[in-house]
Amino acid sequence: MIDHAPNASTRGPGTSDPRNWSQAQWDMAAAALNEAVQEQAAQTRALTAAFAPWGAEQPSAADIRAAYEKARQALIEERYADAVSDFAALCAVRPDQSPFAFGMGLGLQMLGHTRAARDAYAAAYLLDPRDPACLLRLGECLLALHEVDQARQAWHAGLKQCQRPGTDPLLQGLLHAALDRL
Repeated sequence: MIDHAPNASTRGPGTSDPRNWSQAQWDMAAAALNEAVQEQAAQTRALTAAFAPWGAEQPSAADIRAAYEKARQALIEERYADAVSDFAALCAVRPDQSPFAFGMGLGLQMLGHTRAARDAYAAAYLLDPRDPACLLRLGECLLALHEVDQARQAWHAGLKQCQRPGTDPLLQGLLHAALDRL
C-alpha cells in the first residue's frame, strides 16, 4: 500500500499537519499520489484486457456465439479456470445475459469458489428469475456456506418454476432430492 503522505523522516516536529508541510513534502505527496494513479490505471488496463478480449470494439453476435460455445466446451472438458475466464469476458461485454453469469457460476463452483459462484448464480437469477437450474445451483452454494434456510427457499422457488410447461423433469427431481437432504 502506498503511503500518500510524506514519510516521518521528512516531517519536522509538529509538521504532520498538511497545512504546515514544506514544498518538498507537498512534492513528495504529489509524486506518491501520481504513482498510485498510474498503478491504478495499469491495473484497470490489465483487467480490461483480461475481461474484454475484443478490445474497444463491441463483438459481433457471431463473435459472442463463438465465445459462448468455447466457454461451454471448456466446462464440458472440465477446464473450469478457462471456462470462468471465458464467461467473465462474455459477462463484461453482455452483462444482461443470464447464461453467461450462470456459466461463470458453474466454473467457479467446480473450482471450489463457493461464495463467488453464489454471487454469479444470484446475478444470473436476477437476470432470469424463471430458471430453476439457477436456483438449484444457488441453493447448493448456499447450503455449502451453511445458509440452510436460504438454500431451502431457493430450492422451493426452483420447484415452483418447474411447474411451467416444458421444464425438464430431471431438474425437478434434483430439486426434490436436494430438499430431501435437509
